[in-house]
Amino acid sequence: MGFELNAAEHIAGLDMHVRAVQQRVRVVVDDTTENGARGAKGFAPVGDGPDAGRLRAGIRAVTGEGTDTEPTGRVVVDVPYAPYPEFGTGPFVSVPTGLEEYAREFYVNGKGTSKPQPYLFPAIEAQRAPFYRSLATAVESR
Repeated sequence: MGFELNAAEHIAGLDMHVRAVQQRVRVVVDDTTENGARGAKGFAPVGDGPDAGRLRAGIRAVTGEGTDTEPTGRVVVDVPYAPYPEFGTGPFVSVPTGLEEYAREFYVNGKGTSKPQPYLFPAIEAQRAPFYRSLATAVESR
């Protein structure tokens, strides 16, 4: 008399479930990244003169990065002056809590005259709650 327990069938089913969750999470990351880029474009100042619209045109989502277990997305702004409207310059600099070290990378001389017109970080922050809700749904769905 004996007893044998074989979990292979169950493990295969579990693997399929994990892959499905990973695919749903990838979609959530990609969608949130795209929404963040769209929001940043909507918040971005346009200005006037020869560079009018250049900031908005330089905002884009980079999706499909990372791995199956750690998908990533990025919102990038491909213009050299992107930090200055975000944080302001000179005495007008305003940096959100937690971004001080990041913003220091863009310090020039402290003599600027531009008031901040945040566009990128407010757009990203607006995606935080929807991202977590969508992520929870993606993980809990069957």
